[in-house]
Amino acid sequence: MVIGYYKMFKGKDTILMAGSGAEIIILRQVIMNWGQKAESLVANFGATTVVSLDGLRDVILRPSATGTENRVEVNDGEAIWSVSALQVNRMIALLEGLCANSRAGHQYLDAGEGKIQIICSKDEY
Repeated sequence: MVIGYYKMFKGKDTILMAGSGAEIIILRQVIMNWGQKAESLVANFGATTVVSLDGLRDVILRPSATGTENRVEVNDGEAIWSVSALQVNRMIALLEGLCANSRAGHQYLDAGEGKIQIICSKDEY
């Protein structure tokens, strides 16, 4: 899986998570098992999945301050992704749909409220 930070990708600064169907299933599992505390998304993939970072040092999942927040900020190569429990459930459903489809595709995982969008792509990039 490649997780990168790209300026003006699809019209907006973007965190892109691109991988195979098997890697997207693991991403879904990592998000499902997230304990709503600040921790590295990358470290939670474990030893069985290679995660390459492009333009980032790490992606930190952090519980949001509000009940609907789902946004990311990037500072000095570290992406801080603030996510509410409600948005986690929404992202899991989006990732399940992406994995269930046999075709290549992508989903926007952010809630559209931040300056940076979050895209998960299966077998596209």
